[in-house]
Amino acid sequence: MTTEEKPLNIVRLEHAWSLILNQFFDLAQEASKSEGPGINIFKMLRKGTETSNCQYYYAARDSMPFNVLFEAAPNGKALLKAYDPSKHLFIAVCIHTSDSGEETTQNIRIFNSTNRTEVMVI
Repeated sequence: MTTEEKPLNIVRLEHAWSLILNQFFDLAQEASKSEGPGINIFKMLRKGTETSNCQYYYAARDSMPFNVLFEAAPNGKALLKAYDPSKHLFIAVCIHTSDSGEETTQNIRIFNSTNRTEVMVI
C-alpha cells in the first residue's frame, strides 16, 4: 500500500513514529533504566514549540495512565505478557486524529532496550 492509499491517520502515525525514534529513543531508553518498569508516552503537538514537537510523559507500571493505555490497546494483555523490564522498553506515540478537536489515536511498541530492535507492535 502506498502512502497515497493509506488513511491520513496512519500516515501521520507512521511519520510521528519515525520522528520519535530518531529524536527520542535515547531518552526513552534512559527513562526506562532510571524510572523502572513503565511506558514512555510521546504525544505529538499540533504545532511544535521552539524546543519540541511533542509532549513527553513516563508512566510507571500499574499507574493509572499505564493501565488505561494497555486496557484500551487491542493486544494489551499479550504485550504485557511479553514484557520483561530487564530487556524491554515500551513506547507509545499519540497523535491528534484531526486538525481540530482533542480526539487522539495511538499505538504502543515494545523494543529491546539494548539494541533498538522492535519486538512487538499493537
